[in-house]
Amino acid sequence: MESIYLIKEWELPKDIVIISDNAGERFIAFDYRQTKTNPPIILIDMEMEFEDVIATNFEELLSKLYEDEDDGSNDLTKLDKFHDSYTHEEAEKFFKTDKVGIIQEALEYFCSHDDSTWLLTNMEQLVHSKKADFAPHAVAEVLYKFIESKYAMESSENKALVWRVIKQLSKHSDPEIPRYAKKLQMLVDSKKNRG
Repeated sequence: MESIYLIKEWELPKDIVIISDNAGERFIAFDYRQTKTNPPIILIDMEMEFEDVIATNFEELLSKLYEDEDDGSNDLTKLDKFHDSYTHEEAEKFFKTDKVGIIQEALEYFCSHDDSTWLLTNMEQLVHSKKADFAPHAVAEVLYKFIESKYAMESSENKALVWRVIKQLSKHSDPEIPRYAKKLQMLVDSKKNRG
């Protein structure tokens, strides 16, 4: 119902109908620009400045939805809540699970703290996560924030780590991830040009 307002406010394409939004950072929408019937479903990420087709039609989108079932065997019940702070040990336990929301929150927490080497090393490992399919997405988003706020002040070793993570993202099998990597490369280049 708010598509017209959001399209104007965020300068989105005109021939879309928004299904979901994440406070103006990400939008999921029907894309009517090429067809008037059975449109594809797209994801528009304003922060990463990219757009991608996530389903060829609404039926495919529905078939991709699932409910995460917890069988109670997970030993992280006391850690399974969002925190104001994390220890390295807590975060490393999350990184071995499929709890992408908490993985991203832990990454963001450490992005705003001083242990960049630990953070970047764990990001590098998370790119290849078999447990959490969306972990590389979380890595790309947090790495973008890291580059924006910290890259210029980092050691040459940590800058090399950033490049290794970007290189791994650029080779990822999900076609969306290499697009993130290209955006990250452009951001690093812009930081170099300013410095």
